[in-house]
Amino acid sequence: MSWENKKENAKTRFKQSVRHFLIKHNGLHKTMYYFYSLLTNFHGREHWLRKKKSAKTYYVIRPRTTCIEGLLSLYVFVMKRVDYALKKGYIPVVDMKNYKTQYYNGKDNVWEWFFDQPGGVSVDEVYSGSDSVLLSGYKLKSGEDNTLFSEYVFKDENLNRKCYELMFNNLRFNDKIEKIVVDEASNVPVEECIGVYLRGTDYVKMKPVGENVQPTIDMVIEKIREFRGKHGNAPIYLVTEDNEIYLKIKNEFPDDLRLVSYDSFITDYDGKNFLSKSGVFKKDMRTVGEEYLAKMILLSRCKYLVSSITCGSRVSYAWNGNAYSDKYIFDLGKYA
Repeated sequence: MSWENKKENAKTRFKQSVRHFLIKHNGLHKTMYYFYSLLTNFHGREHWLRKKKSAKTYYVIRPRTTCIEGLLSLYVFVMKRVDYALKKGYIPVVDMKNYKTQYYNGKDNVWEWFFDQPGGVSVDEVYSGSDSVLLSGYKLKSGEDNTLFSEYVFKDENLNRKCYELMFNNLRFNDKIEKIVVDEASNVPVEECIGVYLRGTDYVKMKPVGENVQPTIDMVIEKIREFRGKHGNAPIYLVTEDNEIYLKIKNEFPDDLRLVSYDSFITDYDGKNFLSKSGVFKKDMRTVGEEYLAKMILLSRCKYLVSSITCGSRVSYAWNGNAYSDKYIFDLGKYA
């Protein structure tokens, strides 16, 4: 291993150790983060861009700029703030045009590649208008509901219903995403399938502190067999990014595996960095996001579910609205 790789691995281990400490001391974490952020990113705090005595206040939802969050992590981040804005009587608008994410291209509001604006108003209209504008950001007390789209959606039917209604009352997938889903659903009978979701790559190689432990492939295969025994050898709709997972499940169920037409799997991940920064994606980021989102929507429409816990599976499960006929969620604790 080169000196540069050793240095990068040491930095990653140090960051994970710090994160582990802060997770255990959450109150201290929030206070330290707030004052640290004031010093390093003063503009990132929640503050008024324009405050007037008007009938409208727009709440501009700005992403964190770490650029490692996946699409559904960004989605959860936004939905918590949409919920907060609505409670305050503000009109939410998402700005991923002027703030960086891993999808940022310097010209488009990349949120609108995937979703409509929750308040039906564009960022440009808000900034050029004369109404009050409050920019989202860090603050000492967030006022947000941090249970939204958390892992409690698997156990708490009331929370699941709240997440489902928040999404479908205030946000919709854009027309292109809807078309991809309809086209793929005509070839993959998800209404008959066992939806199987399992992460590999960086989740397994890096074991990110505080994230949910992923089951082994063998554990998932055993559970699939159990479900097929109960449900008449139902076909399997697989969602994974990892080629090793795909090949092993395909080998076990060669005639019963169903995939979207465009599916592909990562074969060359080296485990040295998070997936979003590893350079393994072969397609442009818009296509990567669209195709992933459509797969997760289809997962939410399966008849049965066997799944690990990640941000993606929590969101997809909430979209299902407690409608799975049978389900099993691997809850194996957190990486430490």
